[in-house]
Amino acid sequence: MKKKLFSSVLALLAVTALAACGNKSDTGSSASSSISESSAVSKTEQSSSSAAVSEPLLTDDEIAAAQTVGDFKALFTKLADGYWERTQALAEKLPASDRETYRQNLQDTKDTLETAKANFNSQIAQVGDDSVVIPEGERPRLTQPIINARNAAQAVLEAADLELESSQ
Repeated sequence: MKKKLFSSVLALLAVTALAACGNKSDTGSSASSSISESSAVSKTEQSSSSAAVSEPLLTDDEIAAAQTVGDFKALFTKLADGYWERTQALAEKLPASDRETYRQNLQDTKDTLETAKANFNSQIAQVGDDSVVIPEGERPRLTQPIINARNAAQAVLEAADLELESSQ
């Protein structure tokens, strides 16, 4: 039963990675069309936004330290919330007239991330309460998809940031 549950959790992690990757074309096309109507953004805003985008959503140490159901819930939430916050931060690089349209286009992403967090928490809670320790042999089956999702989300954010910076 636990193996079946872990498979469900793994599938959910994959969906989240796909949600992050699936947003790449929306972010890129929205940013590209907005940039064509260019507006200057101060260098201060650019450098602070770039620094935030280039920082990892989750560190390898944070991921490796996860041991309990609660730890994995917190990791997943931090990944999803961090991705969402950074997509919002990219809006600051757009001309003011295009920011609202960009944010409206991202509402589906927010909904998908919120649903994924709720589903993940529900699925992993079936293993036990937040204090239940995930067996060491099972942890890589949970950490590797989180690493993959983090890397995919980070790549999307960095590509969008680079596109915005090079177009200004």
